[in-house]
Amino acid sequence: MQDNASYRIKNTLSYKLGLALINFNKKINNNSILGGGIEYLKLIKELYILKRTHQKQKILYKQITQIFPELTYTPL
Repeated sequence: MQDNASYRIKNTLSYKLGLALINFNKKINNNSILGGGIEYLKLIKELYILKRTHQKQKILYKQITQIFPELTYTPL
C-alpha cells in the first residue's frame, strides 16, 4: 500500500481530472491527423464519470467514518 500522503493526494478530484487531461493531451498529440473531434466528446464523458465516481466515493467515506471513526485519515 502507498504511504498515506501520496495516496490522499492521488485520490483528490483535481489530481484525477488533471491526470485525465494530461493523458488526453498525449493521446491527441499522437493522433493529431484528424484533430480529434470525437475524442473531445469522450474526454467530457470521462471527466464527468470521474467527477461522479469521486463524489460517490466521498459520500461512502463519510458514511463509513461515521460508523467506524477509527478509519478516518490521519492528519497530514
